[in-house]
Amino acid sequence: MSKFSKDIEDVAKFCDPFTEPKVRETAKIVTIEMLRNGRQVSYEIDQISGKVTSKHRRGIFPDAGSLLASEEFANLQQLAKTQIRAHKKESRAIPSTLTLNGAQADEGALSSFIEHPGDAVRLLLIDGAAGVGKTFQIRNLVASQAARVEKGKASPPVLHVSSKGRRLSNLYDVLASSTQELAASFRAAHVSVLVRRGLLAVAIDGFDELVDADGYEDSWAALRAFINEVGASGTILLAARDTFVEEQELLEKIQKDSSEVDLSLLHVRPPSQTSAVQWLSQSPSWKASDINSPMTSEFLSEGSYALRPFFLRELQDAKGWREVIDAGPRSFLVNKLLHREAVLLAQQLGGVTAEELKPRLFSLLQEIALEMGAREVDWIEVEHLGYMTEYCFEGSLDEVSQRKLIHKSGSFAFLEVGEEPGKRVFPHSEIRSYFLGGAILSSVSKEMLPSVLRRAALSAEHMEAFSEVFEDRPEELRRAAAFLSRQFAAISAADSFSANIGTLLVMMSGLGVVDRLDYVEVIDGTFAGGVPDLTINEGRIGRLDARGANLKKLVLTNSSIDTLVIDAHTHLGPSLGAIENIEIRNLEGSEIIRGRQRVSDYIENVIASAAETPDDAGYVELFDRIIRRLIRHHYLRERGGDDEGAFLLLDARWHFIREVLEKHGRLEVVKKSMKGVSSNLIRVRRAQDFLARVDPKVNLILDELARGPSRAPP
Repeated sequence: MSKFSKDIEDVAKFCDPFTEPKVRETAKIVTIEMLRNGRQVSYEIDQISGKVTSKHRRGIFPDAGSLLASEEFANLQQLAKTQIRAHKKESRAIPSTLTLNGAQADEGALSSFIEHPGDAVRLLLIDGAAGVGKTFQIRNLVASQAARVEKGKASPPVLHVSSKGRRLSNLYDVLASSTQELAASFRAAHVSVLVRRGLLAVAIDGFDELVDADGYEDSWAALRAFINEVGASGTILLAARDTFVEEQELLEKIQKDSSEVDLSLLHVRPPSQTSAVQWLSQSPSWKASDINSPMTSEFLSEGSYALRPFFLRELQDAKGWREVIDAGPRSFLVNKLLHREAVLLAQQLGGVTAEELKPRLFSLLQEIALEMGAREVDWIEVEHLGYMTEYCFEGSLDEVSQRKLIHKSGSFAFLEVGEEPGKRVFPHSEIRSYFLGGAILSSVSKEMLPSVLRRAALSAEHMEAFSEVFEDRPEELRRAAAFLSRQFAAISAADSFSANIGTLLVMMSGLGVVDRLDYVEVIDGTFAGGVPDLTINEGRIGRLDARGANLKKLVLTNSSIDTLVIDAHTHLGPSLGAIENIEIRNLEGSEIIRGRQRVSDYIENVIASAAETPDDAGYVELFDRIIRRLIRHHYLRERGGDDEGAFLLLDARWHFIREVLEKHGRLEVVKKSMKGVSSNLIRVRRAQDFLARVDPKVNLILDELARGPSRAPP
């Protein structure tokens, strides 16, 4: 047998389908005649040097690998040119934080990795959370390697293999689709040959998405078969969410040990705050005023979920903070990722649309948060997650699709690996609180009390996230407030149950749906920047966050507050009762006023210095409510339902307020269609000025509103 028998076998694989090569061997020369792309071709392999001569073109190649990479076979130069053209359509790169085998790595680490093949098959597991940029890392690698190949460097291009909803159990179908999309000169059957020879690397993207009704067994079997076919060398990259598999388990699944496979791990994390802000600032669609906004440092803080490249791209498309504030920061993040996940699931399952999946997926995430809260933990077992998935999607999918989804549930976008591999957690406490708030609202609006209200201790931090959810669902909010008010009135014991309901009702009062609370005891409450028209009788609140709130209609009778937290936009009222301390927050930090008398004096001084024109008809009061809602939502919709704040603009007094604002050039109106219906979006320019009330022009407008339409200026 010739020592070049593997070369002969590999070259022969490239003959046209349903044809057979003719091989003649002498002591010095091996001749291969075959039909290639419809042409009769002939090659001679020198038995001593391994050089290959193309007899029909009179070309000489130093070895069989050079021949296979040439334009006569795989034509990797042409593949690289196609990949470069495809990459030009990619948007700007977002820097990520990379670690390769536990050590900090730069974006060239992947190229360096595949440039140095070892003595075994090299398998690189690229993992990271949903939306963190795993696919981008692969695309970036494809582009950089293609550029090297085009320049004539001996470097393997990368074939990017993506499921796009296909099953990996038939790997050749997926490989065939990938090669066809690039109009490659080689077929799926040739890929393993090119990989083994180091002429091509393969990156299988979204391996965790390649699920079938029996789980991932078919996909693992296909990967095992492909690795076996590749043989003893070559580079394969495997990208999956970090919830999917860990290193030792991967080796077990492919039935290999560390001597057969050289396994490495590249972990992808979001960029730093500095890098993210710099990236956004270079976008022509972002203004300096948005970049310098306090929202930037708050929303893109270190460790924030929003630093993930997927969300940064969504922010870039949003062209500033307007859409984010209008939707609510958490709602913006959740809705974007929820849509992305539903689209991916629809592709994987088939026969169902993303719009059909979204409400079920949202319901599942709410149930998960509720389960965590009831058990007073921040994790859920993967096995239990499968049962919950089956429950929430029951009746909406066929049996095969439902089994696929159950197997997939451990790697849903909103869940990450906990301290133990068999547990999943939400990526951030605010995301967990967002879904917990939605779950509580859904239950309570249906007059059901979830057990989490009897076990967990709800705080102002929870309420901040809850308020965003509640405000977006006003009909459920009103029903929930009415039910909780009745339940609270019937409670006789002061325990965690009554404290939690009280905390919810205090927050709801800031949203305008609760007007009286008797015997309430709350440890940590918030008005969520709202305008409570509330009487608290015989109550006590430990710490009350009233930042951004208007307290002029808050009445405390025989009630006390240990610490009231305010800021420059808090409007104090005369009936605040016994307050032990006031904490005044500002950009520089906070100032604390201690003692009832000193607090009372402070409130009197603030009220006296803010003497205002009598607002008999309530125009200023209504405008204040509108302004505070605008600060949280940026825009209000004039028509389109009270979930858009339109109920404030349906007040008969709005017509006059609108006229005054237009006259002074402070009203911005954007015409926008919603579900086919034209509706104006209303924004007040520099809305914060109307809470600070230091600008003389602002005070003139407020005075005009206070006089009302029937009283002419003096």
